[in-house]
Amino acid sequence: MNDIYQLRHEYDERYARATRLGTWFPDDAELCQECGASNSSRVRPLVIEWEPGSDVIGDFTWPGLLDDIIVSQGVRESLEGRFSGFEFGPVIMNQDPKSQKSSTAKGREKPRVRLPYKGPALWDLWVTSWCHFDVFASGMVMEKECQTCHRKFFKPPDNEEILIIDPRTWNGTHIFKTYEYPACVFCVEEVKLEIEKNRFTNISLSRHGHIGT
Repeated sequence: MNDIYQLRHEYDERYARATRLGTWFPDDAELCQECGASNSSRVRPLVIEWEPGSDVIGDFTWPGLLDDIIVSQGVRESLEGRFSGFEFGPVIMNQDPKSQKSSTAKGREKPRVRLPYKGPALWDLWVTSWCHFDVFASGMVMEKECQTCHRKFFKPPDNEEILIIDPRTWNGTHIFKTYEYPACVFCVEEVKLEIEKNRFTNISLSRHGHIGT
């Protein structure tokens, strides 16, 4: 059985956080008036701004939801050439020169990754592989289908460890996203073991089922 795992934010306060600024296509997209979803998609390059709180960058940084992932050079060297379903892209960092420096209650400046950035290379982990869950076998329930934009919204089962990838839609990649949960990134066990072996920071992996047969 080929288990799958979701890549998740560790929420470790020791590591720097970033805000995703873009870019988006189309850049003038409006929200669906019925369900509130946007018809734009994040495109490369990934643009971020570092938040106050820490100037220590983990091996994984999560600038948006769980679908955007910034990784260190060490992660790139560990995954590239061994696993499939993704590419590495540039990360562009912005910092508003007009913004006030964040400070603590005692007036001391909060630590923050400052520009110009002089640290090790960082990369946008751009997932290129998509597949479907076997909705029926996974016990997933479609809560609604928007009649305006036709998006389908699924309610996960109580036990998310029983989710099953439809093997007819999976092309054998090691890292992938699903159309049912587009804001999540999944991997197979080989990737999980590689991440754990290298003790990469600011990431957790939770089992979410397996690839169907």
